[in-house]
Amino acid sequence: MKKGFWAVVLGIIPVIWYFSLLDAYAVNVPKWDDHGLRAFLDRVLHATSVSGFFYAFWRQHNEHRIVFDRLLAFFDYAVTGKLNFVHLMWAGSLTLVGLLIIWWKAVRNTFSPALLLPLPYLLFTLSQWENMYWGMAAAQNFGVVFFSAWAIYFLTIRKKLVPALLAALLATCTSANGLIVWPILAVLWFLQAQPGKGIATVIAGGASWALYFWGYAKVPQPTHPVSSVIGSFLKASVLFLGSAFQPLYPSRPEALVWAGGIAVIVLAPTAVVLILLRIRKKEALPLDFFLLGMLAYIAGTTVVVAAGRMGFDDIVFLTSRYKIYSVLLLMTLYTWVLRQGKWQVPVALGGIGFGVLFLLASYTYFLPEALRLRQQLLAMQYNWMIPGKPVVLSDAVNEPARAFYDSCDMQVQTAVVVPLMPIRYEKDFAVLPLAKGQPGNYPDCYYLAKGAKRSYLVPVNFNRTNRVFAHPGSPDYLVPVSETVVSYLEMDPGNYRLYFVDAGSGNGCRTFETGRSLEIPVRPRPAALPQNW
Repeated sequence: MKKGFWAVVLGIIPVIWYFSLLDAYAVNVPKWDDHGLRAFLDRVLHATSVSGFFYAFWRQHNEHRIVFDRLLAFFDYAVTGKLNFVHLMWAGSLTLVGLLIIWWKAVRNTFSPALLLPLPYLLFTLSQWENMYWGMAAAQNFGVVFFSAWAIYFLTIRKKLVPALLAALLATCTSANGLIVWPILAVLWFLQAQPGKGIATVIAGGASWALYFWGYAKVPQPTHPVSSVIGSFLKASVLFLGSAFQPLYPSRPEALVWAGGIAVIVLAPTAVVLILLRIRKKEALPLDFFLLGMLAYIAGTTVVVAAGRMGFDDIVFLTSRYKIYSVLLLMTLYTWVLRQGKWQVPVALGGIGFGVLFLLASYTYFLPEALRLRQQLLAMQYNWMIPGKPVVLSDAVNEPARAFYDSCDMQVQTAVVVPLMPIRYEKDFAVLPLAKGQPGNYPDCYYLAKGAKRSYLVPVNFNRTNRVFAHPGSPDYLVPVSETVVSYLEMDPGNYRLYFVDAGSGNGCRTFETGRSLEIPVRPRPAALPQNW
């Protein structure tokens, strides 16, 4: 009892820290696919038929059916009268708590759940920053993992057919890789010598697949040719599954990603083979089937992502949106090692040490990414608005987030000049080179480009210091990057006077002259990729 109590106390620390960071940096500004949720609400509110109303929920979004996201958005709008993207971030992140509870319930009849203490330190970290601070992605990418694990739990631990099928349906209605759950469930039923339930799952899964692809249209992807399909697939798989190791070696993250990816790819099939041998000898416990199902789900998702994103740049497979699967694999393999029943306490102590290291490393490594995203979103909101009125869709759908420019007119308040070096003009973008050593409270620094008809905010680029073991609270943790790139497509053509805005001075924002002007040339806009939002 005492051991379990302290495990809960220590395990809740990263959860509280995670949600405190979410509360501190989340902003109610739509990012990319979030606009699809605004468009969804617009369709629902203006639906002229019952079928049109329900089809708005089922309508394809890229290659996905995001019914879960749309239900959350609709519920939020119905209850509050507005769509708040921060609410979606919280809802999606809470499914991670549900995932942890599923894990606890899955192991409690095999070994002490207190041994799972490292798991929250792996799961609730800033390695998830992109999903954390992106409403649509939080609900989709965290939600599909939760529902998939829930389906596998109901089948393997509880032996319940109907709840497992309902959870699988929810996974299918959350993200495309939720479809993977159906064949996994069917195979698990047969492995557990319950062919009747396996056949029922095959029928339900077949119907779900058919419904999913009814009216489905392939979405074009901006890919480039690959020299070797097998080589590209293997490389993508290693990066995808090893991406969680990225923050542990900040000076050479790629090396650790490769080492970690190869290690887990070797260990995971070993776990699968040993579990299958236990099943063959009729020595398998319900937990073995659960872990086998989770390993199959991770493997299936890896295949879908590595094959479906083939021809993308390597950075795509390291994106924070996908790190949940790399972390999920670490959780599964750690639980499998504990299941062996040997050296559990030393393994748990090692796992706790690794988890704490992972939590802290993720915080120091990814905090600038979270801050940069917040800065970019606030700048985008300013740039979308014609004094007080959003340009995109109806302003009845969601309200603008509070920002420094609500109470700051950004008029030049001092004769001090923040000098810029001469602007460099490239084919598709301009580079604003800030002179070294310029003061500012980063990340709250922007360029203000003022033109005859409208103005734009451009975030001043910054990064973390290269100093080893730099603490995020130290004054030099964030440093300006000397060059900030401005795409010509982000502004209307024209001449803009450039100012430097420090919005984090503590006494309201301060605006300085730079002595430079930015010329945005007239350029033909490239054809946009077709969207189905």
